[in-house]
Amino acid sequence: MALPASGPISLNQVNTELQRAATAQINMNDGAVRSLAGKASGVISMSDLRGKSNWIYKTGNLVGGVPAGFSLFGDAWNGGSLSLVFDNDDASRLFYNSTNSFIVGIWFNKSYKIQQVRGYCQNTLSGGQYIELYYNGTWNYVCSLQKNVANLYTLPTAVEATGIRIRCDNAWNPWVNELQVTQWYEKG
Repeated sequence: MALPASGPISLNQVNTELQRAATAQINMNDGAVRSLAGKASGVISMSDLRGKSNWIYKTGNLVGGVPAGFSLFGDAWNGGSLSLVFDNDDASRLFYNSTNSFIVGIWFNKSYKIQQVRGYCQNTLSGGQYIELYYNGTWNYVCSLQKNVANLYTLPTAVEATGIRIRCDNAWNPWVNELQVTQWYEKG
């Protein structure tokens, strides 16, 4: 969350934006404070911190190969079974085989602001496949997936989430699926 663009700003708020305890010792000459304000040297004031955010924009594939601290999960129901692994040749692809409906996804090791996601479902029935993000204590719909199409979706506003999944309510042996976060923000 960015610091206020107007009105008073406290050093407690600056600490919180820097992911520190609100009451931690801090001063305006602190390197992290200067970095947040965008003032490497010279005079710095609280007004230099107006509207500043410690979120850093990133692109690529956040979930490729399951980074340290992330965890894969999957479930099949209605008599289905599920096996789940990452492709050795392309770490963005999840291989799984389910004879019926399933959920497959990744829990993050911390919160990320998600801006853009990509999903791909191969060998599935049309309809009933979609990407969801976990935020505000529940799974939330992001977009539907069409079969055999690279589905790229940019969220109107970045959402701070701790997990992503593909949910498939009707399936017939899906075996290559991609689940990516291609644009996101993370705390600096």
